[in-house]
Order: sequence, then C-alpha cells, then structure tokens
Amino acid sequence: MTTRVPPGWHPDPVDPNLIRYWDGTQWTADATQRPPPEPTPASVAASAYDTIRRVLTALAFASLLLFGFLIFAGVRADGSNCGSPASPKLVDLYDFGSVAACREALDSRETWVWIALGTCVILLVVAVIVGNAGQKLARS
Repeated sequence: MTTRVPPGWHPDPVDPNLIRYWDGTQWTADATQRPPPEPTPASVAASAYDTIRRVLTALAFASLLLFGFLIFAGVRADGSNCGSPASPKLVDLYDFGSVAACREALDSRETWVWIALGTCVILLVVAVIVGNAGQKLARS
C-alpha cells in the first residue's frame, strides 16, 4: 500500500534548508528558504527572565554608584563644609550651631547611604533569583 503525499510545501528532498512545492505527483521548480522555527514558550520566557535580570543588575549598579556618591560626596549645611559620611569634618567647625547642623545633615546623608546600599543588595539578590529561574526554565 502506497501513502500518497498531499500537494503542498514540504521539506526539499535534496537541500534541508529549503522547502519545495509538491504538486501531488512531482516536485516543482518552486522552492524557498525554510522558515525559522517558532520560538517555544520556554525560550520566550527564558529570554524575558534574562532581560529582567539585566535590568535589575543595571539598577543595582546604579544604586551602587549612588551609594558611592552619597558616602564620599561632601555635605554642606548652613554654609559650612561638613565633609562626607566617610570623612566628616566636625572637628574643624568652631560654631556649635554649625556642628549641630552638620551632624543633622550627615545623619540624614547616612540614612540615604544605607537605603542605597540596601537597594543595591536587594536588587542583586532578586537579579540572581530571576536569572536562576530563567536558566532552569530554558533547560526544561
């Protein structure tokens, strides 16, 4: 018993990169490149996870830069140079009001330093978790 192949586009019997038209009795001269395979849902999801991981890593890097800026950039209060959280200059101030204003400014800056550092750590942890989930999904 012979199986009859219906007319239509089928893989070319000679070149696996082409599809050729079978008219029901013979191959025609009509041939074209084989279309790319449809992406699987797992590969699309893995690509999305990878994009999310890259964005989170970039945000973590930006918050790390902010952390560095906040810790090393100078703070000014009431016209006085208070130094930075990494190297305060409170001993150079002679006016008690300036010392209090600087202490308050440095404390406020220090709070933002911890917020930036915490944000960086959280973003990196989430980026690692998302990256691992994407790799597991891509392997399945």
